[in-house]
Amino acid sequence: MCYNRIAVLADLRTELVNGTCNPSRGLAELTAPLLVDDRFKTMLYKIADRRPLPAALLWIRIADQLSGQARIEALTLAAVFALQGGNPGIAATLITRVSVATRRDHTEIPALLDILKLDHRVRAHLPQAVA
Repeated sequence: MCYNRIAVLADLRTELVNGTCNPSRGLAELTAPLLVDDRFKTMLYKIADRRPLPAALLWIRIADQLSGQARIEALTLAAVFALQGGNPGIAATLITRVSVATRRDHTEIPALLDILKLDHRVRAHLPQAVA
């Protein structure tokens, strides 16, 4: 099914603005190609402008409905937004979830998560196996 990517971004922004942060399975599936396309990374960060914790929740719920690299990218976005929102504990939990998913799928951990691990607040919440 062909769907306008701008419309998907608008739907994601609407989820954030309305405060529901409860995306449908269809929206999550339409978001998957945007997550793995580097051309849309900046826009995925910008739609969550000034709403980091709701954005983290939105990306966690989207990741729960996806698999593979799209799931890993959604969890990475959630970890970034959780740390921006001032919650390093949630960011550390998400980094752990990505670590488990990458080991299971035999893929690499995104470099952005290695940068997040450098933050002392996140490191304090990470298990030794992941840190």
